[in-house]
Amino acid sequence: MNQRLIARPIERWLHRSAPEQATTLALIYQGMSESPVAAWSREQFDAALVGEFAADLVNAAEDHAQGIGRECRYALKWLDENGATVISMSWRAGEGLNMNLDGSVESQLAQLQRHTESMAKQSAQGMNTLLEHYQEALGAAQTRIRSLEEVRDAFELERLARITEDGGTVKAPDDSQLDRLIKVIEGLDRAAGSIAKVKGLAAPAELKPPVKVEPS
Repeated sequence: MNQRLIARPIERWLHRSAPEQATTLALIYQGMSESPVAAWSREQFDAALVGEFAADLVNAAEDHAQGIGRECRYALKWLDENGATVISMSWRAGEGLNMNLDGSVESQLAQLQRHTESMAKQSAQGMNTLLEHYQEALGAAQTRIRSLEEVRDAFELERLARITEDGGTVKAPDDSQLDRLIKVIEGLDRAAGSIAKVKGLAAPAELKPPVKVEPS
């Protein structure tokens, strides 16, 4: 991926005001375990030009990934004085899976993670497509029911007008088929709301890198 394209979102993120408790900006390599690549104090960051700083960050990540020999994930984090993460963002750097894996446990886990991410994205896309079809069907059903309501109301007004002309008494309307159809409107509205919530939850979440397991 073009390094300039990567630098743009990083630059936008850096332009945001860091929380007051943030004291250190750190570039972190996220492999089997996290390890720092570089770090800057808040004073050093404030004295730098954000555009140049973002470009230097991208270059530092690319150089580190090239040294490892494959695509890697990196995080940019604002840390507090205790080293805890305040806010962060992440991206990938390196040549990707086109390079040969070395057969190590870390490279195999990296390949498994990429495969898992790809499957999660495909699953989310399929779910979103299915939910869109359901929403279209619900919309068509609601439109038809509204039309039936209008027809029912027109007949009811006509019936009341005839009763008034005849001097009769008004009776409660029968629970006709139209009435029963209209009663499902609330159920359809609730279903549409539920589908919207599920669609929001179906967005693929960013998968975290595998946690390093130390040999016993």
